[in-house]
This record gives sequence, structure tokens and C-alpha cells, in this order.
Amino acid sequence: MAKPKSVYFPYFLSGQIGLYVKVFQVSTGNYLDYTDGTFKVAPLNPDTPLSEILTAPSIYYFTESRSVWDDGEYQLYAYKPVDTIFSVANLSILNDEEVSASVVESDLKRALGLMHENIYIDLPIYDSDNNLVSARVRIYSQASSVGTSSDIIGTYLITAGGDGPGKFTTWSQVKE
Repeated sequence: MAKPKSVYFPYFLSGQIGLYVKVFQVSTGNYLDYTDGTFKVAPLNPDTPLSEILTAPSIYYFTESRSVWDDGEYQLYAYKPVDTIFSVANLSILNDEEVSASVVESDLKRALGLMHENIYIDLPIYDSDNNLVSARVRIYSQASSVGTSSDIIGTYLITAGGDGPGKFTTWSQVKE
């Protein structure tokens, strides 16, 4: 089932009818067809009407949940026919949900950290064969903070199982 995607646009007057939005899918160059909620090269009706929030005059919104949207960037252009565009919005979609740039940035930083950029491993525990059994891994956004309690992006617990000296059989790394 498709998840709702919503965007809000300010307009200088309240009580307006005839305000619309066009939704552009950047990766394909297609526009949303208001008729069926799908993206097309030449939509039958690319003009999606905006509704005003009754408790917040002069704020108009768009909500769509009829189809699952592909991951990627979307540009929305709010306009009034005859006039010009009065507002523009960018929307990032991941798994059919709106995501903010900060969410994407946080995930990217964590991925870089897991590629062993700015990491610190401490609190090791060893077994009787001197194999690592567990340890804590921290990843940092700043190289100057490595080993401190500042700028930590994520903390992970490493656990390993061994089968004799110098031989590990399992390894896991779990976000705490």
C-alpha cells in the first residue's frame, strides 16, 4: 500500500481556489498524472489541485497516496494559472516515504564510518586462547574527535566466536 506524501506551500492570500501543483520526478523526467496518481511522460492531467488548511489560512497543501513512488528526488511547483509559480519544494523519497536531507546525511556518515573512516575500537574482551570475544566500535564525524565522547555518529558491539587460537568462526557487529 502506498504511503502518503505531503507538501505545504504558503500563498499571500487565503480562500483561494484554482491553486495547483505539478510534481516532477527528476530521475525519469515524468510528471504526476492527477487522474490516476502515476508518473508519465505526457500526463493527461498534470495539474493537481491544492487545498487550504482551514486552521492555517494562506497555507495550501498537496497529499498523494494512490501509488508507490520510486526512491529519488521530486520537484514540486505550486502555481496559479495565468500567474506564475508562487512556490517550489524539493522532496526526497526513500521506500515510498519522505526523508529529510539530515536523515540521508546521517545514514551516509554511518556508512562511511562502517568503512572504517574515523573509528575507535575499545573495551576488548578476550577468551582463554587470546581471541577477541567482544569490543565496542565507535564511529565519529570528525577525525579530531576519535577516541573521545564528542561527535559520535554511532556505537556498535562486536562479538566473535572462536575455534582455537587465532581462529574465529563467527563475527557480528550490532548497532547499540
